Amino acid sequence: MKSKEWMESANCSTADPEMFFPDQNSRWGLEKAQRICAECSVVAECLDYAQQYPDLLGIWGGLSQNQRARKRTDNRKAVRSHNEWALDQPLREILG
Repeated sequence: MKSKEWMESANCSTADPEMFFPDQNSRWGLEKAQRICAECSVVAECLDYAQQYPDLLGIWGGLSQNQRARKRTDNRKAVRSHNEWALDQPLREILG
């Protein structure tokens, strides 16, 4: 799907928008929104979109803003770790 066409297919497009902006202290509200996302056919596209716009509030791709921030941090750590390993490979081959 191009651009934001996927949004039309999202389960949340027919749900109450307030559900995807739960109170910070409401675990129940978060879980309710995440259940809708879990059954959505475009959840991956939604999460990709949200990761491009880190300031988006609410539940996107099944994750809260804080959960998405942690995921971005984890992804950066994994890339950094891989890059360090890749840089060390030529040295390991030389020292073999």
